[in-house]
Amino acid sequence: MYNYRFLCDCPRCVNDPSCPSQLDLTPPIIQVHLSDTQKDEKLDFLEQLYHESENQYSTEYMSGDNKHFESIKMANKWLNNAKEFYAPLHPHVFKITEFLGRVYAESGEYKKALKYFEKTVQIMDMVFPEFWFRKWDVWIAILLNNHFDNKWDDLINHLYKNHWHYNRNNCESMIVQIEYLRDELSDKGLNPTDIIIGLDDDFLKKQEINAKRKVIELSFQDKEKSKSMHNTPRNIFFEEALQGNWDILPVNPQKQAEALRKKFKKKTHYSKGQTHALEEKLDSYIEKQEIKATLPKLFALYRAFLTVSLENMDNIDDSYGVIGDLSISVFEKYLELDWRQLSIDANGYFTDIVKYVIWEDYGVTDEVYPAMFSKLTKSEIKEIDLLLQTEREKLIKHHLTYQAENALTILGSLYAKNYLFNKFIPVAKEMGTREWKRILILSEAAEKKKEYKIALSVFDVAIKESGYHIEYLRKEYSKLKARINKKS
Repeated sequence: MYNYRFLCDCPRCVNDPSCPSQLDLTPPIIQVHLSDTQKDEKLDFLEQLYHESENQYSTEYMSGDNKHFESIKMANKWLNNAKEFYAPLHPHVFKITEFLGRVYAESGEYKKALKYFEKTVQIMDMVFPEFWFRKWDVWIAILLNNHFDNKWDDLINHLYKNHWHYNRNNCESMIVQIEYLRDELSDKGLNPTDIIIGLDDDFLKKQEINAKRKVIELSFQDKEKSKSMHNTPRNIFFEEALQGNWDILPVNPQKQAEALRKKFKKKTHYSKGQTHALEEKLDSYIEKQEIKATLPKLFALYRAFLTVSLENMDNIDDSYGVIGDLSISVFEKYLELDWRQLSIDANGYFTDIVKYVIWEDYGVTDEVYPAMFSKLTKSEIKEIDLLLQTEREKLIKHHLTYQAENALTILGSLYAKNYLFNKFIPVAKEMGTREWKRILILSEAAEKKKEYKIALSVFDVAIKESGYHIEYLRKEYSKLKARINKKS
């Protein structure tokens, strides 16, 4: 193993000599067909040219030569000769590449500067990405420094206000990048200004244009995103809902999921005319697997199907509803399985299924999931209540409003199914009139048990809050009053 150590000029290295700029290269020289003499000669040549480039730059700098023609020429000559001789991550390759980016920027050739800076970043990302400032970080730092008084929340709130409803995916990705950088800098005791200290003023002015376009206007494509920008709360939570809690089951559904995924065509959209054949293929597979399946294997089979069907729904025109109907049938079967017969933790079981229901967005679970709230113990009700409250708070925190509303709706169903009348009015007030059905469910549950005062109060508190369904709920409120008056 060959170890090299060098310090870059980033604020981390300047402020902290222990910056882990440590490269492990095997081997440092990759042109192995050369003889030892040839290697030595080329090493001497490259070492001499490397130092001559540095000296030439110093001479130009001292003489006021801002074009740096000779040092640029020598550095490019070094790179051409070092290609396929030094390993790609050799520190000299990094330093010369970074040098060219910096010198091109000083000479005003910004396109070339960006080309070499991006190559430098690629090297750093491969070696120690957590300690390197990427182009997104520079752009964010410029905006924070020049337009938001280095106030992170002001930049984040600006993006939420201007883009959340119209460019949600890019908005979420950018906010993740901003929060990632904020945490990263905080851990090192740095601030955004540290990123751009020492950078050329003309270069910063050019980059501010890019910063406004990429960060403020969110004009970028998926291929331009950093790794962290793909890990949005939406993507993370959705993945958790799909299969993040499978370890609670006696038989992990992964094997069944892989088999089911093979039943779908790769990267192919299913027209509505193709869905019957797909439904028959999936249903046939499930029926064959059910024949000799034990209870643990049935859990794995049905849970795997729920995930794989949801993964593929965006690629299916289910106008005839056959895939939806099959999914509903499987979900019903899954809830009918007695999880208490297995060594499944109650909290783990409900965490898995509740998260799935929150993120399932095709109506597959809507009419079915309340069945899982039957025959609960008091402790299980408390666990599910806390789970839903916690999930909702988390979703609200990350501005995942639609899923937070789903969690609130499910919470109302839990209360209605178990006649927790002391919870009805507070949850109805939170629900307001944004949706209508969940208010009716609460009121009808109270009416069924002749708790008429509570049934009326559910409507009363809900219609005091604005929402799309306020007029419809007012009409239903009047009908309820009429029914109660007839009974009294």
